[in-house]
Amino acid sequence: MTAAANSPLRTRLQRFVAPLLLGLVCLLVYNANLRTIGSGDTLSARYLPLVLWHDGTLELSAEARLVARGHPLDSTSQRPPDAAGKVAYLEPSAYWMMRTRSHALASYYPVVTPLLVAPLYLPAVAWLDAHGWEQPQVDRVAELMEKFAASILAAVASVLMYLVLRRDAGRWAVPLTLAFAFGTNTWMISSQALWQHGTAELLVALALLLVHSPASRLRLALLGAVCVVIVANRPPDAPIAVAFGLFVVLKSWRSAGWLVVGGIVPLLALLSYNLGFIGLLIGGYSLVRAPDNFLQHDWQGLAGLLVSPARGLLVFSPFLIFVPLGLVRRLRFPGSRALAVALGCGVLAQIVLYARFDWHGGECWGPRYMTDALPIFAWMIAPAASGLRAVGRGLLVLAMVASIGVQAIGAFWYTKTSDEVLYTEGSLRALWNVRNIPFLVELRHPPAEPELRCDAVGSIDRVGRDELPFASAPPRLQPGATIEGWALACGRSPAQLALLIDGIIVGTPADVRPRPDVEAAMHTDAPSGWRVSANLVGVPPGERVLQLAVRVGPRSDFRIVREQRVIVVAQ
Repeated sequence: MTAAANSPLRTRLQRFVAPLLLGLVCLLVYNANLRTIGSGDTLSARYLPLVLWHDGTLELSAEARLVARGHPLDSTSQRPPDAAGKVAYLEPSAYWMMRTRSHALASYYPVVTPLLVAPLYLPAVAWLDAHGWEQPQVDRVAELMEKFAASILAAVASVLMYLVLRRDAGRWAVPLTLAFAFGTNTWMISSQALWQHGTAELLVALALLLVHSPASRLRLALLGAVCVVIVANRPPDAPIAVAFGLFVVLKSWRSAGWLVVGGIVPLLALLSYNLGFIGLLIGGYSLVRAPDNFLQHDWQGLAGLLVSPARGLLVFSPFLIFVPLGLVRRLRFPGSRALAVALGCGVLAQIVLYARFDWHGGECWGPRYMTDALPIFAWMIAPAASGLRAVGRGLLVLAMVASIGVQAIGAFWYTKTSDEVLYTEGSLRALWNVRNIPFLVELRHPPAEPELRCDAVGSIDRVGRDELPFASAPPRLQPGATIEGWALACGRSPAQLALLIDGIIVGTPADVRPRPDVEAAMHTDAPSGWRVSANLVGVPPGERVLQLAVRVGPRSDFRIVREQRVIVVAQ
């Protein structure tokens, strides 16, 4: 075979090698910090794939204690009036779950993301089937799988963006893709936990690729399906989905039929879930009343989303300041003008929508609400890179490097300390204070603990007079009864311990004591023994589950390491 004959094969291989290497690099970088960075917003997505495989349903009642992770199911407003000031709850309430119209327990958030990643959980399900669906195995597996699944979604989105950019970005395709993957919240939001944003980025990048591919009935139908799923995954992304649909229709109105055909199946699935299970057309969002301050009465959110020190898109990803230049060049070329106008209007509508909301996005790194539009920004900026002169190219490269540095600080230092500073000041003014820039605040403390490498283990050895596990029946737990056990986190004494029943803290050991038997068995010299006196104020009598929760680090989330059924005796 001649060299000429080998050339097409070599070209095809090269076209596959670059995306494959890019995907592997993304997976390595996204997982390098060895921890998840999420919030209560991501917890239902963490556990739903396991519930789906184990129970065959999206209804969470049977696994409510697992998904709640020690937090109370009732919100503050729903708790008994006499509990105020007397009962210590593990806050916040498990707001990521809610009751449907038929009183079933469901995820407050759309289920597109957990359904999409459910196949990735199959090996974990097989492992749990072999080792038992008990704590701490379930929590440990769920935490590891959430991080792995999120990094997969973000890596696939980055690969899709590379396939989009290499069509018209030339030699800038790789640098721009790296900036998208590591210089934006693709790294710090999408790859770190199962936020809806990771799926949104993947879907928007896929829609861009389909729009740029040669038109065919199959691609149009697939694009229609993707647009519906974009909305189903995150309803505020509807302007972006509509922009893709309008572009196709205006380009060739005869294509509208195939868009509709492709969207029928996901649309019927969405309506079936929202109407048949949740009981409302919009889904879970319509069942929960928004906080009084959720809607803003001014337009400072427009500037806040873009340039505020605490959440500004251009502060956390400064290379995106070149987007307007790229958009101008897009508008000059007939081949990209219509799509640029449609997507520009879609993104602008989304920014206006978020500007009227509680736009800072809660506990998160940077402009979380703008994450879904990042593929569009990356596509828009591509012509700017190739049209810049030497000085402009140098500034772009410096902005890319700075953007990656900001996200790297978040990945390895962010412990929500910067969020606590913002909430302590208690007003939107804190978001505009340059002293509150998160990547400067977080650098004031050591790097965050790589918690995923740490196992947390423990045991409840005695409840009152009953020694476990030798008791033949659930032990009786009376007010003031002594509870004893041990716990270790990463081979060390835990940063904090708590005993919980139904989200109520019934005991927090003041100190940890030496346990020679545990230390010998676990090959450590760290104290691990604890003892508390049960405070059962607010705990209903009857059979309950006593949970032992530990923190690996001072700012980490609690992990449930042991559960024990007890009979709570009335006060």
